[in-house]
Amino acid sequence: MRTLVSLSVLALAVPLDAFACGGFFCNNDFPVDQSAEQIVFGVNSDTGDTTVHVTVSYEGESDDFAWIVPVPTQPQLGVSSDALFTAISSATAPQFILEQRETGICNMPEFGTRDMATMSPNDADDGGVEVVGKEQVGPYDTLTLRAESSSELLTWLNEAGYDLPSNLEPVLAPYVADGQFFVALKLSAGSDTGDLAPLAMTYPSTSAAVPIQLTAIAATPDMPLEVYVLGDARAVPDNYLHVQINESAIDWFTGGSNYMDVISLAADEAGGQAFATDYSGTTANLRGTLWQEGQVDLDGLRDATSAAQFVQMVFGLGFPASASLLDALMDVVPFPEELADQGLRPQNFYDCLDCYPEYLPEGPFDADAAADQFEASFIDGLRLAEELFASFDHVTRMTSSMDAAEMTVDPMFVFNTDMEQQVSNIHTAEIVTHCGVGEGWDGGERVLRLADGRRVRLPARSWMWENDETEFNLMGDLTTPAALVIEDLSATGEGEVLFDFSDIAAERARQFDRPGCACNSGGSLAGFWTVGLLLLGLRRRRA
Repeated sequence: MRTLVSLSVLALAVPLDAFACGGFFCNNDFPVDQSAEQIVFGVNSDTGDTTVHVTVSYEGESDDFAWIVPVPTQPQLGVSSDALFTAISSATAPQFILEQRETGICNMPEFGTRDMATMSPNDADDGGVEVVGKEQVGPYDTLTLRAESSSELLTWLNEAGYDLPSNLEPVLAPYVADGQFFVALKLSAGSDTGDLAPLAMTYPSTSAAVPIQLTAIAATPDMPLEVYVLGDARAVPDNYLHVQINESAIDWFTGGSNYMDVISLAADEAGGQAFATDYSGTTANLRGTLWQEGQVDLDGLRDATSAAQFVQMVFGLGFPASASLLDALMDVVPFPEELADQGLRPQNFYDCLDCYPEYLPEGPFDADAAADQFEASFIDGLRLAEELFASFDHVTRMTSSMDAAEMTVDPMFVFNTDMEQQVSNIHTAEIVTHCGVGEGWDGGERVLRLADGRRVRLPARSWMWENDETEFNLMGDLTTPAALVIEDLSATGEGEVLFDFSDIAAERARQFDRPGCACNSGGSLAGFWTVGLLLLGLRRRRA
């Protein structure tokens, strides 16, 4: 099995090598595609078959990698595609949207209506660069920027820790002149894991179970786990608990960048073995996103007269850069070990095969064989992945975070038609700024309104800047516990609620006041929560 790590579709398209990048993106370091173990199940109750698509993150040398996965019977194996995980993750990922509203008559600052709550005081005067958005997207910390000149933009990014070449300035200049925005990406702390090419397995079964006990052998601390179950109804954990997160634990002012931290805490509060439901709903918006017959001219590849032309024709088909695509090209035109020993990255080689003619296979190029191989190793994976969306009407996405010591029981998932079937991945809250009459927008007092009706009073933005404070830190006890509801679900019924913190959370929000108020009684409520956890810890969940 090839263990080449994935090329991220989010990598910056910056030409840093002597030749321009083609079908793959270039940057200083080989990037990361995904940071969690992801498993997609398709459970067909009519045929009695289950199809599993799985990708596993791995740290270490490729020579040290080994992977064992149990299945109930001998499976039918096939190549999958990392495009499946990109598509299904993007469509179902939780989004936390903070809506802005003002009351009274607000005098807006000269720099416009951007949300200064997400920025530091110094961002208002940043040398011709305007930060208009900041959030965490998967393993990336992202900034959305506008600039008055390409030199100011490049200087600002380098000072912010983005190691970019100076000759990038003329490349940026036309976009700056056109008034366009810029998204800057960096890997978040701890995100250094590459991914292996996904595998598909089909076997007789009507159950979905994750072999987590084997994962424990090489698991990283608080390893994220995303499970997708496709079928005819909503899926729920059968032998693990289920949590509903406390939305006041979400950092709304950074777009929910701490979501995985909340999941980790919520799972720990439920005893370490629990899932939250990120999304439950239709697959209609996913159909046709991976593959449609006739969308590209595969037969045209058979007209290639050289390996370099073949690869460029593949790039011309419009497939995004991915680990699966790179893997397929390596099957057609092997990556020379000599270049690997010299430290050259595979994507650089395939971006410019004409730059390395002495390393290409000798003799005539067999385009027919290359096209057949490309279809088998790449296109068939897209077709197989697309079949999931075409075969099932419903998809459920569930997320957990586990340590190796917690991976003692394989989580199993069942369908439940009695519960609410729709769970949205779109979460909204509202920040209301009260300006009075003619007061400054940055000086108005604010109220954070959550979807469940909780209202949290917050000081003005100007107070936050002057005191070098963030809203999330200021909310203190309101951000705990991470699990608002802990429940035990099964294939029937609405489930058993083991702990419901809703009333206490609402009371905390009512008693919370801006700085200087002595009415916050979070201490006594925190004591109640501690007692609740102790009682919960005594309960044994179903085997």
